[in-house]
Amino acid sequence: MGDSDLGQLFHYRFSLPFHDETQTTDQPPRPIPIHIRDQVANDIKTWQDLGIISETQSYNNIPLIILRKPDKSIRISLDARGLNQLLVKDRFPLPHMTTVFSIIGNKLAAGESCFISSLDLIRAYWQSFIDLVDYGRPDSTGKRYLLTCCDSLTGYLDDEPISSKSDKLVARSLLKIILRHGMSGVCVYDNGIEFGPLCKEIFKKFELCHVTTTAYRCRSNGELERLLREIHIHLKNTNAKDRYWSLFWPEACYYINYIPNATLDGLSANEALFEKCSLPIIFRRNDQNQETTKTQILRGGGIFVIRMS
Repeated sequence: MGDSDLGQLFHYRFSLPFHDETQTTDQPPRPIPIHIRDQVANDIKTWQDLGIISETQSYNNIPLIILRKPDKSIRISLDARGLNQLLVKDRFPLPHMTTVFSIIGNKLAAGESCFISSLDLIRAYWQSFIDLVDYGRPDSTGKRYLLTCCDSLTGYLDDEPISSKSDKLVARSLLKIILRHGMSGVCVYDNGIEFGPLCKEIFKKFELCHVTTTAYRCRSNGELERLLREIHIHLKNTNAKDRYWSLFWPEACYYINYIPNATLDGLSANEALFEKCSLPIIFRRNDQNQETTKTQILRGGGIFVIRMS
């Protein structure tokens, strides 16, 4: 079995249900760059030879989108947004959990065989986004690059300024970040460039799954970019010029990690990640009632006020 042997499905016909059969979509074709036209023609010819596609006539026209992969090959996609607006949505609601367990229990009780699959939601939704930011020129301390790591759930941001992106310096900075507060089981890197051998060895030692994505299929959904933009705005407000960004960077990260965030039920990123309070606490007792019946935690001005009534 080779790469061209994709398998075939017989005796099945797939149809697209339209809301109105009289409506059609005709999007103008997008121009294909001259230097990749031969690659596109070869891929289409290969699909025709394998029986995957065939020539047809239709009132609907869907333009091609040609994407470049990291290995210099191409990916042929379709812009079917116009067609999707005319189709009947294919929605199937998920069954309730009790219904699923009842079906599984009935099959097991009857001695029937069944397959049970599970999803690792922790690895799917709890990830660490890593990025290596290049500032173009060294600052006053000789730092030019910034290795940043962001926790996807809490938004906790950690970083290490470095002078070059050599494998040794990047691996050392990565190890510092991991030893400071740990890291989730999956690390996502959006630049499409893999880490060096030393970094891969660190991932292996700490049993971390390293996922490398490309620019047009990024996984961070812009969360890390938004945090970096907020820090740059703070640096601009504090008159920290490009020549001194590494000196004021820890102060800017403090506002991201320790100031309470309304989107996390009033918790800061540090509290949500480490489950502890790092701000000063003031205890106040109500003199009218000497017995402590309940504890109420209030927040104001960056200080936890615990009133015991």
